[in-house]
Amino acid sequence: GYLRYATWEAAEEAFAAFQGRQVEGWTQVLRLQWASPRPASGHSSVQPSPPEPVDPTWPGDPQTFPGTQQGPLDPMAYAAQAEVEAQGLDPTRLFIGQMARECDAGGALKPLFESYGALQEFRWVMDKGVLYVAYSTFEEAQAAMQGMCNRSVPGVSMGLNVQFSRRQRRF
Repeated sequence: GYLRYATWEAAEEAFAAFQGRQVEGWTQVLRLQWASPRPASGHSSVQPSPPEPVDPTWPGDPQTFPGTQQGPLDPMAYAAQAEVEAQGLDPTRLFIGQMARECDAGGALKPLFESYGALQEFRWVMDKGVLYVAYSTFEEAQAAMQGMCNRSVPGVSMGLNVQFSRRQRRF
């Protein structure tokens, strides 16, 4: 459904408060999107956009991270843990791609990913421009994937590619 707010600020506050939240009894988290207003016949309409990022090392709540998402989320971001595992993916470990090789991943991204839970792994593979991040629980990894996928981070990426990592082979 659609909701209309009296001010842009009220809409932003509600968006930040509800995005990615779990509703008791629902299997998926809330997934909000900004609506595109319909132009009135013969009139043009300008869609407001969320604010641009100010600080790439945003220390606040991950739901209010100021970067903008550049595209749709991977459907696996809303999958159940059993479905993730059935695909041969690790439900607690994320692969992050589409990063500038010369970026400071530890300084720019580690605090952002830590805001979703304690990190069990944070491995930056600079020569490939990829990062591996692991959490203790599926819920933490899924929240990070939902919050960071396609997120624009100045100096790091125009849109992070965040996916569940393939299961590591154990020898």
